[in-house]
Amino acid sequence: MALLIESPMTESLSRAAAEDVVRRYPVDIGGNRTADLVVLRKRINVYLESSEEPVAVLRFGGPNSGALWLKGDLIAEFQKEPAGSFEVIEIKDGFKRPGPREGVDPIAYLLERV
Repeated sequence: MALLIESPMTESLSRAAAEDVVRRYPVDIGGNRTADLVVLRKRINVYLESSEEPVAVLRFGGPNSGALWLKGDLIAEFQKEPAGSFEVIEIKDGFKRPGPREGVDPIAYLLERV
C-alpha cells in the first residue's frame, strides 16, 4: 500500500468507520516517521511503525463528533460546525480549555500531537 503524504480527512474517515470493513492508511507524519491509521467501526486507531498497541485513538460519538485519546489519556473532543468545519476542544488535566481551535481537522490535530 502506498504511503500517503497527507492524512485523509476526518469526514472521509468517518464514512469509512460507518462500514463493517477494516481499512488501513499508512501516513507520513514527518521526521522520517510513519503512522498507520486503522479505521474500525466507530473509531480510528493510530499505530507508530511496528507498535502492537495504538498510541492514539479517535472515537466517533456520532458522524460529526467524538473524542481524541493519546496514550490512554483524553486530550480533546471535536464537533463539526454547521458551516462545515471542525472545532477541537482541548482537554488538559480533565478540564476543557477555553477557546476551541476552529477549522482544525481532528485527525490532523491528533497526528500533530503524536
